[in-house]
Amino acid sequence: MIDDKLPLEEISAQHFFEFRKKFLDLEILGNEALIQIKSQFDLDPITTKTVRTNCDEMHAHSYSCLDFDNRISAVVLRLIDEIEMYRERLDEIRKKADYSSY
Repeated sequence: MIDDKLPLEEISAQHFFEFRKKFLDLEILGNEALIQIKSQFDLDPITTKTVRTNCDEMHAHSYSCLDFDNRISAVVLRLIDEIEMYRERLDEIRKKADYSSY
């Protein structure tokens, strides 16, 4: 992958404009937007050529266990993981909050 370009780098300016309008310019990044962003930065765990596990131990892998052929993808993966973590926390708060009693 080192010599390969990311899918995002291969699209035309018009296609990027459409992609941005459809997925990035929204007030909230939905699940489909995150899936599309992962796709554009080659972060789909099933098909990625950019990210490899650099560890053969049987444990929950951390970022230190991953090798990235593209540093931009590494940053994007970390940001997406943060977004997903905060979404999970927000969902937990919403479930625990009982606004109907107020």
